[in-house]
Amino acid sequence: MRRLIDGIQAVFKTERRQSVFFTLILFAVGWGLAATYSHSLFPISEPLFQSLAALVIGTFWVERLFTPPRDALANAFAGLVFALSLLRDPTYVPPLLTGLTIYFGIVLVSAAFASWRQRGDAPEPFGRAYDLTYAFAVSGGRASVVYSLAFLATLTPLANASDEYALASFLVFWVTTVSLPHFIRQLGRLLGQEPKQHVGLVTSATSPMNVEALIPKAEILSVGDLVGIEDTCRLCNHSHPLTCYGRVLNVLSDSQIPQGAQRAQIQIYGAWHTHGDCVRKKNPLGLFEVADVLGVGQRIVRFSDLQGLPDQVQELPVFARHDTSVGYVLDRSSVEKLRFAIYPHQVVRRGNVVGVTLPGTDLAPQPVYYQVLDVATSDEEPTRPPFAMQYASAVQIGTVEAGGRFRTYDLTPYVRTPVWLEQEIPQRDEVEASRSIGVLPGTNIPVNVDFNALVAYHTAILGTTGSGKTTLLRTLLPKVASQGIKVLVIDSHDEFKTHDGVDTRCVLTVRSPDVSEAFKAFVESPELKTLLTQVGSKESDLEAAQKEIQEYVKQTPFGYIKDVWTKRESLTTSGKDKAVKRILDEFTQGWYPRSYLVRKPIENEDTDCLSVLDQWYAQSGNWNRPILIMKLHNLSIDEQRWIVGLVAERLFGLALEGGLTQFIPETGDPRARLCLVVEEAHIFAPERGFSIGTDENARRYCEGELRNLMLQARKYGVGAIVASQRSAFIDKGVLSQCNTLFAMKTVSINDKRVFEDFMDSDWVRLVTYLGTPPESPQAILVGKAAASSMPLIIEYEVSFPGEAGQE
Repeated sequence: MRRLIDGIQAVFKTERRQSVFFTLILFAVGWGLAATYSHSLFPISEPLFQSLAALVIGTFWVERLFTPPRDALANAFAGLVFALSLLRDPTYVPPLLTGLTIYFGIVLVSAAFASWRQRGDAPEPFGRAYDLTYAFAVSGGRASVVYSLAFLATLTPLANASDEYALASFLVFWVTTVSLPHFIRQLGRLLGQEPKQHVGLVTSATSPMNVEALIPKAEILSVGDLVGIEDTCRLCNHSHPLTCYGRVLNVLSDSQIPQGAQRAQIQIYGAWHTHGDCVRKKNPLGLFEVADVLGVGQRIVRFSDLQGLPDQVQELPVFARHDTSVGYVLDRSSVEKLRFAIYPHQVVRRGNVVGVTLPGTDLAPQPVYYQVLDVATSDEEPTRPPFAMQYASAVQIGTVEAGGRFRTYDLTPYVRTPVWLEQEIPQRDEVEASRSIGVLPGTNIPVNVDFNALVAYHTAILGTTGSGKTTLLRTLLPKVASQGIKVLVIDSHDEFKTHDGVDTRCVLTVRSPDVSEAFKAFVESPELKTLLTQVGSKESDLEAAQKEIQEYVKQTPFGYIKDVWTKRESLTTSGKDKAVKRILDEFTQGWYPRSYLVRKPIENEDTDCLSVLDQWYAQSGNWNRPILIMKLHNLSIDEQRWIVGLVAERLFGLALEGGLTQFIPETGDPRARLCLVVEEAHIFAPERGFSIGTDENARRYCEGELRNLMLQARKYGVGAIVASQRSAFIDKGVLSQCNTLFAMKTVSINDKRVFEDFMDSDWVRLVTYLGTPPESPQAILVGKAAASSMPLIIEYEVSFPGEAGQE
């Protein structure tokens, strides 16, 4: 059955094949009729068969070589000449001429009425009468119908009275076969669409792609309307009717034209033939190229919602999204960057997503998306219409694939291709929704993130104070944890509230340390006694140093760790003071952070910081939650650095014990198991030349452990997310390991220079204008975890609106 259907479609694909098919049928029927009359299987010498053969051959060749079927006068003349050549008895010439004259009169009256309606002057209900007469004129005026009528008059004398019924039946079958399908097709096409409405005339053409038109009635056309300009093809042998399709760019009033009329500027996309065949080449839009300038006086037809366009034209990519067109592509566009003009009265903003429908596989419409970088007014297009227009530049983000990713489409948009504003809602399944962190501005297109790549290849979240870094982290971290990745957050300023995700988070708050208590414990600790035995100074100096420290502790208790440093700086270079310095160094650099700070019981618990970390990693006890928030706001900067360094060292050690991680077969990426989130990364891994705090050893230790974790821990399933409000002050060695960046609102020139390592200057310039939560939470996303190989301006979700924007 499928092969039968394909065969039928192949036969009726073109009008030429239909003509051959019907010709063969009629030839076979004529052979059978002549054989019946002559009682012979080969009636070649019979006058009836000769007339039939002449009619069949003449119908086919005259139809093909003479004139197009819709020209009623030419077809009638050709049919008359051919019919007269078949006459065998001059007695029947006057009746034949009389009958053909009456028939021609009917055809010509129908054609005249159809022409009157085509000028747009016929009111309803004459519109439907026009459809009927037009279909009759173009069908009844065909050469094959005229030949059939002439053949009827020619063969009547040859038939006997007893054979008149059979002959009449054959002639009815003949006329029906050659004319009825065409008539039904024409009538169905006309009744299935709105009648054409001619709305104006072409007054001038500056190029094959740009024309000006006079619109007699004001407000009959508006910007963006789809129109057609009727013409005749000058390249085809058949002079097929040609329709040039385009769009109204602007409608203006002019003092030089009659009052109430308007002047319109129309951009031409291309042309299409009624028959669909032409020697012209097709442009990338799927239409025939328009190489010649349209003549003055050509009539303009307005199409409403594509009604009136042939089916083949409606399916072309150029008309796939005609209803939301906001502009057209300009020259000097490329695969990556799009330049387009914006129609007057259309609004396009920075960050909006626009699309261009390009030919895909088998010329199927393929939408390609771009994100607008800039909108400006320019006069650099002198050949454009003489009115102010806006121009925009956009960067390709690609075509939407399964899973929400964008794939770069390696095709440059054709000049004057319509550009439409994306406002549709793509379908999203539950898997995609769980990976979405927001949308592209002005749309509902989800922005999906590869959370495994986000962690495994490290991520930086950079922006000024109040730009929404913590707000974004509150959105990201529950989604990261939902992928089976454990998350440890270093919260140095108590920005993560305890009610954030109460079912998935546990909070560890390090108590404010008592340095005086710690030092007293250190003086009595076995570590100090071991140190005294290892120091090569005089025993008298060591004993004196120990007594001095004990006396100093009694008289002046250490309130903060910086008091210890103040005491150390006041010492001299004497033997006793050297010993004191050594003791103080051991306290600040070893015993205090490693034996006291991380081993001191945390708030509301009897366990210490590192023990909690071990239990949380092992998913045991009360700490069996995907997310652990470690609050360090009670500590000084130096103490925080020691804690972060020790935690990073411990996490790396735990990862090493777990062995090498597995790899994801689909991507080849290492599977992330643990994520360390470090807020205020410029404190814990500062760039050279920038330093806060007093303990240089704490700075070097913390920075070194973080860098070591980011350099080596990936293969063991450990990754990091660093966030900071001062991009320029973060260690470049740490930032260089981040394969994904969320660039948020940034004003400082020095901070914006960091972004140049991730994206080009056009995107860097935009970070100054990004929105902030809660009204407009925006960021530029670029890198391995992003859904596109190009940067994306995104509007991310706000998980806790009441606290959005709080840093």
